[in-house]
Amino acid sequence: GAEGGGARRRGAGSTSADGAGGAASATPEAPPPPVTVPAPRSGWLKRRAEVEANPEGEDYLGQWYTATVKRTDAKEGARAEVEYEELVESEEPPVKLVEWLPIARLRPKAASAYPPTTAAGATSSAAAASSSSSASAQAGPVAPCTPDEWLSALPRGAPVELFRDDAWWAGCLLGPADEAAAAHPDTGLCDSVRQEGDQIYMVRWANFATLPPVVVPTSCLRPLWEYNATQEEWTLKQELYDAPED
Repeated sequence: GAEGGGARRRGAGSTSADGAGGAASATPEAPPPPVTVPAPRSGWLKRRAEVEANPEGEDYLGQWYTATVKRTDAKEGARAEVEYEELVESEEPPVKLVEWLPIARLRPKAASAYPPTTAAGATSSAAAASSSSSASAQAGPVAPCTPDEWLSALPRGAPVELFRDDAWWAGCLLGPADEAAAAHPDTGLCDSVRQEGDQIYMVRWANFATLPPVVVPTSCLRPLWEYNATQEEWTLKQELYDAPED
């Protein structure tokens, strides 16, 4: 990530925050049934709790950083003061960034669950929704699937989250990447950690369309779950982004 705003660390948007590209487009026919998993009940936002926080500002659109709650304030419209694990106010001497955020920019540690997979190996939200029916009993959705099973079943344009520069970012999956792309100075792995056995994928930034897509290993990708505080659950984002073939 580029530096900006003094010593405060910035994300990809710091180099170009002009517009969020790739607006999600719903399937022209019936949308897939929702896939949800339960989230922690009320009480997760408390002192010393580890949460994920989305800093304010266009440069941080769709980015979630690990933070620790220092205190809460219900009188000011439900907000909390958090200390970021990686974002800093200054580097010499090192001082972690502390700021107040509204509850809308805070969430419990994100769901890491992968959607169910059918016996054939393809992930399927429909299988998850119909798992109780007799028709699907034979195939029998199996959960959890492995990350590579999940990724290999996703179509081009599928929403994902990628880990880069100490944060989880909204991304648009373009497909498998090759080793040449992984070594490219503009799209390469950079500081992403590629673990043994990781496959590599090309992913476009969902909110920063002017930046080039990047190569991301399996261990730095996860489903894009959206937190609903009212329903106290995570909902899997499934609407595809526009991702025409080059």
